[in-house]
Amino acid sequence: MAMPAVSRGRGPVLGRAWHRALAWTLGFVFILQGLSGSLLVVAPTLDEWLNPAIAAAAGSEEALLRAADRLERERPDGIGMGVQREGGDGKLLIAFWPTPDPHVPGERLYWLARLHPDSGESLVERPYGAWPQGRLELFAFVHAIHTNLTLGAIGKFFQIGAAVLLLLLLWSGVRTWLARRRALRGKPADRIRDTRSGRLHRGLGLGAAAILALLLASGIALQFETVLDRSFALRSEDAGERRLSLRQAWQAAKAHYPDSRTRLVMAPFVPGGAFRVDLIPTTGPRAGETQELFLDARSGQLLAVRNDGSRRGADGLVALLEPIHGGSLLGAVGELLAFLAGLVPAAMLLSGYLNRRAWGAGAPGLRRR
Repeated sequence: MAMPAVSRGRGPVLGRAWHRALAWTLGFVFILQGLSGSLLVVAPTLDEWLNPAIAAAAGSEEALLRAADRLERERPDGIGMGVQREGGDGKLLIAFWPTPDPHVPGERLYWLARLHPDSGESLVERPYGAWPQGRLELFAFVHAIHTNLTLGAIGKFFQIGAAVLLLLLLWSGVRTWLARRRALRGKPADRIRDTRSGRLHRGLGLGAAAILALLLASGIALQFETVLDRSFALRSEDAGERRLSLRQAWQAAKAHYPDSRTRLVMAPFVPGGAFRVDLIPTTGPRAGETQELFLDARSGQLLAVRNDGSRRGADGLVALLEPIHGGSLLGAVGELLAFLAGLVPAAMLLSGYLNRRAWGAGAPGLRRR
């Protein structure tokens, strides 16, 4: 059945109603996700500018190990804790450990410690998502906004549901645009009225819909990383022996790649699980490629090695999610696209509001198309 033609050239009432309702109820979530995502794309550069003393540090392997030793002393046999270097130069040194989520039984609330890259000294320790008290915590807070709105497990579940509804928002927008084109087909140009904000709204939506849908879908999948990533299912033999320390697990991993830089040392994610140590060899055929080593928690025996060339199926999907979501899969161009895409939701809501107001005001806000 043909869609009814309407004076404003819009789609069917149901499509418009869905689109408008979702925009006004979840628009703020879309804007927060977009703006925080854009900030995270440029976070390494901004962090160096905000914290020049940290950026000037050389960074040392021993700093990471001292931080690991401190974690072991404070939380012997802790689950899911570890130390990690992030960023291209590895100067962002972080320790992390879980505590029970106060609102959702069985879920975890992580604490983060920002460490000095040379000494391993803890500079600040805060729960993930806590309001920042200084420049060192700023981008951890932005990251928490992007992943769970700073609400812990509740925020994570809300983000998943909101992202699904935001995909529906994009779908309803495209559906409304298609219905508008059908309704205006064959209509004389001098009888078609439009607004500048309406044209901007449609142009932004059509231009960015595919990228936004990809970012939303990959963001949803990243929330299930521990389910999709089969490495979390690896198990250690229970020989009744005491578990290795983080340093001992690192030593066992380094025996396989002596000339390498350490990016991550992480205790088993669940009881009976395996250690994970990420190394980047500096020599040999694998030089420059991250090697993820999974080791038995008691013997240190190598259970698996994973790299870009060995990923298949679900592992390959997990490996693609983060570079797709952050844009790094396409290098600088991809990161620029991800940054610009994060600004689109705010521009879309503003242009949609202005378009709605122009139609409500009547003819003074309209122009012939």
